[in-house]
Amino acid sequence: ALERAELHASRYPRGEYVQEREVIAVDALLRLGKARDAELRAARFLAHFPGSSYRSRIEQLQAQALSPPEPH
Repeated sequence: ALERAELHASRYPRGEYVQEREVIAVDALLRLGKARDAELRAARFLAHFPGSSYRSRIEQLQAQALSPPEPH
């Protein structure tokens, strides 16, 4: 998913689905264990799209990125 999001960003940097792409990318980064990258990308999203309808989802993902991993 992250690879597809990055490909979309390179092809359509100002495309119609920028916000959706960024939500997918943040989620993918978290799933890959890249919490710091996910948090930074989420913060960038909130700075660029403060009124987004995806704000609550990004904030949820951001909270996951900032929380310590659960022990196995």
